[in-house]
Amino acid sequence: MSSPIPLVFISSLCGHLTGCRSPTILVHHYSHPAGTALGMTKKQYERYAKGMMLWGFGYGLFSLPSDTDAHPGACGYIDDSGSWQKLVDLNDDAALKTYNLSKMDSQQLKPVCTEAWGPKLTDTVVQKDVTSEAKVSLESLGVPADCSAVFKYGLNSDFGAVLLCHDAVDIKGYPHKEPFRQWAKANAKALQQRFRDIGRNGGFYVMTTTRSARDIYINAWTNKENSITVGVKVEAAGLGGATQKISYYRGSAASGWHHPILTVRGSPPPLEKRLEANRIGK
Repeated sequence: MSSPIPLVFISSLCGHLTGCRSPTILVHHYSHPAGTALGMTKKQYERYAKGMMLWGFGYGLFSLPSDTDAHPGACGYIDDSGSWQKLVDLNDDAALKTYNLSKMDSQQLKPVCTEAWGPKLTDTVVQKDVTSEAKVSLESLGVPADCSAVFKYGLNSDFGAVLLCHDAVDIKGYPHKEPFRQWAKANAKALQQRFRDIGRNGGFYVMTTTRSARDIYINAWTNKENSITVGVKVEAAGLGGATQKISYYRGSAASGWHHPILTVRGSPPPLEKRLEANRIGK
């Protein structure tokens, strides 16, 4: 059995642990649940989701789920701790019948797309190139001495976060969201009657796109006096150096890095994942 992958962003109409790769998650066309407008967000996971919206990927999950429970076609909600709670898989006709939900017409997934990401910052984080200042003491900053560049990240507000995906980010999803929107509208009442926690947590989501990676680190902090350092190393790869390999190294950070580890019975520990989701209903 393959290891679970964490989700960091989710796109859906309206990211827990699954059994493949590590996930990272964002949500497209996300509407905040009732009572959690952007200006009213107080919990860390809400502030993180708000700050990551500038990337246009959707809802950024701080508590990363895995691709077993968080995947295109999964229906669920985000609870009051920021964790994804799966309710039903729209691709599982037997489960839909059990819950008296209408069957979803078959939808074709797009081919998986893979991307390499640099640091993803919330809109409250400021990046500063400190390469020239740091040359004499790169190791004291916690990065390799042969780094090509060093960046320091600080706050211009009372909260900020940096997301690093050290491996490739897989993007999986459906090309059209409208069929899922129509299903959500048709089944909203039945879902809320059966799963009362939906109403208590502001609504439900149907995931339409996921972004996932195995090796994910998140750093979130609130003290403007603190900052984090990231080193960058650029190496030539292949004949003639036609292709470059870019690696990122986590340096000094007063608040420490959050590194989710997803596990599944009988499998070695995995890393993380991301989703995309559009919000649907209360």
